[in-house]
Amino acid sequence: MGTDRRVGAFERQVARLTRARAPDAWTIDCRDRDGHRCLLLVDVTATGLSLDASAPGPWHIEPLNVGALRGVLRDAIVHLDRTADSP
Repeated sequence: MGTDRRVGAFERQVARLTRARAPDAWTIDCRDRDGHRCLLLVDVTATGLSLDASAPGPWHIEPLNVGALRGVLRDAIVHLDRTADSP
């Protein structure tokens, strides 16, 4: 019975990691005000960038994730610029 439980957990983890993502959306891990995990979603829209969260703010972002957020915003701006230039 314990083996079945581990297999199910493994399958859920693989499904989570292989889930299809939009090519113009990025996520950053953070914590909400109560310390629970949440995600910041950076998305490219027709009018610019959108920043959404899975929990209400304020959010606590670890120092390494702040660097990742900076990189994501840079990549999103480059993506937005390239799509704006294409016919």
